[in-house]
Amino acid sequence: MKDGLFPPLFLAAVAENVPKKRSVHLYGHRTSVTLEPFFWRQLNEISAQKKISVQKIIEAIDHLQPNNLSSALRLFVLIESMQQYPEK
Repeated sequence: MKDGLFPPLFLAAVAENVPKKRSVHLYGHRTSVTLEPFFWRQLNEISAQKKISVQKIIEAIDHLQPNNLSSALRLFVLIESMQQYPEK
């Protein structure tokens, strides 16, 4: 593999790539959401930046009725991260 292809952050994320379940309350009901630790950390950072709880973000995304909530959360984190580096 070509040296320098993967940034250290990616290599660290792959090394800890064991998805973690977390319990959340959605509309008064307890459910679990499974994401990799990297996505949980980024979701926490986004929530801090937006001054809104992670639970509220998850509720808002769930309200859109995605086929897969975990996948929708990953897309949200990806798109939020991409917006920090807009295309030229």
